[in-house]
Amino acid sequence: MPIHQPFSFRRSLALALFLLAIPVAAQAATPAETFIQDNVQKGLAILKDSSLSTDARRTQFQSFLESLTDIHRIAVFTLGAAAKSAPPADVDAFAEAFRGYAAAVYQDQLAHYSGQTLKVTGSIQRAPGDFVVQTVVLEPAGGQAGDEVDFRVSDSGGKLQVIDASVAGVWLALQERDQFTAFLAQHNNDVKALAADLVSRAAAIRAGSTRN
Repeated sequence: MPIHQPFSFRRSLALALFLLAIPVAAQAATPAETFIQDNVQKGLAILKDSSLSTDARRTQFQSFLESLTDIHRIAVFTLGAAAKSAPPADVDAFAEAFRGYAAAVYQDQLAHYSGQTLKVTGSIQRAPGDFVVQTVVLEPAGGQAGDEVDFRVSDSGGKLQVIDASVAGVWLALQERDQFTAFLAQHNNDVKALAADLVSRAAAIRAGSTRN
């Protein structure tokens, strides 16, 4: 059976990834803040480039997503204990399915963009190389502030990447891990089944986007 939760994996992941495309409207003060400010606009530019074919846009976006976020690290984290017990080949296949699903969700959500911006409000260093960049969503009419969106940024030898996002206080990778754990518990801890479910969902999302 597919994954179903009141606040679904698709909705939470979509919101996190979609917000990464919103232009940031603040002067950055730290390397982590600069990283968020400088990169969040690139995804939107790719997906709005009408000169690209659907396949070319998808390919360029996935390259962008992989440069901005540590997708493999996030995918392995969301598997929880199964990441250690499953065959490495199955874990790698799941990470690839996760990558494709993330890209499909992001592209599907682009249609809902209506001029919002993100305002960087600060950042916190949790530990060496581990930062949380704090932002709020501003609506286009009057700049009214909405949800707080925080991005967890990892700095590994000067390479910065997003490894999680928090929307209104909910850390999405943690939520996804809970949902995947529940799915695996119902499917004999079969990571292949989870990967297949994500592949199927990505295909359905792309088919729906094409029809729209």
